[in-house]
Parts: sequence; C-alpha cells; structure tokens
Amino acid sequence: MTDTSPRQPKRRIFFAIWPDDGTRAALLEATRSCVGAAGGRSTPAENLHLTLAFVGEVAADQLAAIRAIQPPLVGGFDLLIDTTGFRKRARLLWAAPQRVPPALLALESGLWERLGELGIERDRRAYLPHVTLARRASRSDVDIGPVHWSVSEIVLVESILGPPHSTYTVLETWSL
Repeated sequence: MTDTSPRQPKRRIFFAIWPDDGTRAALLEATRSCVGAAGGRSTPAENLHLTLAFVGEVAADQLAAIRAIQPPLVGGFDLLIDTTGFRKRARLLWAAPQRVPPALLALESGLWERLGELGIERDRRAYLPHVTLARRASRSDVDIGPVHWSVSEIVLVESILGPPHSTYTVLETWSL
C-alpha cells in the first residue's frame, strides 16, 4: 500500500539559555580579541546562546508536545563564562564556564528526562555547556575576560539553516 498522506514539514529545534542584551554585549566585548585571533566565521551577535538540549528535526505534532513541556524548576542561577576551547575536527571556537553550576546540569538532565518521555533520544555525547563563538576557526590562545550571566529563563528555539548563517526564532520562553 502506498502512503498518500501529506508529509508534515519538519522543524529544527533546541532548548537554550538566551542572553539578554547586556550579557550579549559583554560576551562580544570579552571575546572579541579571541575570535579575531582564531579567524573563521564569527557567530552573529543575535545568535549567541548556550544550548541546553538540541532536539533536531521534529514534526508539528511532536513540536506541540515539546512546547507543552514544563522544564525543571531549578531556580535562577549565575554563570561565569571564563574560558575558551576549541573542537579541532569541527574547527569550532567556544566560550564556557570553567565551573558548571549544578543548577545548569540539573536543568539539562531534567529537560532530557522530559524529552525522553516523548520518545526523543538524548544525544550520546557528554554535555559540554558552551557558547559558540566562531566556526571554521583555528585555536586561539587569547584569554577572555569573565562574563557574568544571570540566568532566569530558558527558551525553545527554531533554527533555520541557510547562508550566510542560521536564523534563530524563539518559540517559547519559560521562567526558572
């Protein structure tokens, strides 16, 4: 039997911590020299974020269920973005906290627990909370100044791939 039902378009989504304008400006300022030294294609300012859970492509019915998720109530917390790293194979330059707050780890694992209840499988790689600074970069040994980031909410984001870079749209926001 041939499937004649219309296929639902898929949407590429992820959960993230989204910086406010002040934090975004501080991230840009603190990492400017580092990104410049690494070369590559810097992440557009409006796309800076810290991913909690990359879900991937989902159909409309799955997206509705994901939007109904109640994220874990871990309370607000502070991040200190104070180190950089480099993924050689991906040529990805990133900034991250040297010390990951327990609330961030609880938030990430709690989201995956809820996503698992919807049949969405967790990424097998260990969670590395980071902000992507540049792609097609080389390693940079330039230190960054620390950036204090007060986290009080998380967002669900749709990512639309395309040149010259991905476009992100916040679909939902939840207070912590």
